[in-house]
Amino acid sequence: MHPNSRANDALECASFALIAEASTAVPYFWLLLFSVLFGPLGRRGRIVVAAMAVPALLLHEATVFLGPLLAAAALVRARGEEGAPARFLYLLCAWFGLAALVAAGFVRACSHRRASAMGEVSQWGSSAA
Repeated sequence: MHPNSRANDALECASFALIAEASTAVPYFWLLLFSVLFGPLGRRGRIVVAAMAVPALLLHEATVFLGPLLAAAALVRARGEEGAPARFLYLLCAWFGLAALVAAGFVRACSHRRASAMGEVSQWGSSAA
């Protein structure tokens, strides 16, 4: 195994996200939050919100914290709705919960890879000296 292969794995972790910058992820989060809380939930409204919610699965590592907020917003709104809009909001709640779990798993895996890579790189550097 090449000494830098683990270091390259760690670098790949830094670019996992569909939206990799927090400065881009935050406005997306607010747009999604307000759409879930206050947007129309007719057929077209549900399609628009669903289309906006799909990328949340690979949004940014901040989804670990923002996903539960989106899930809570969907749950709060679902309690005041009936029929198809309520079912849609419960589904969104589960989706945002899944997004938070995916982000948490990825952050954990990358943290482990980075720690391994940094240890290996430091050992490689010290053996070359």
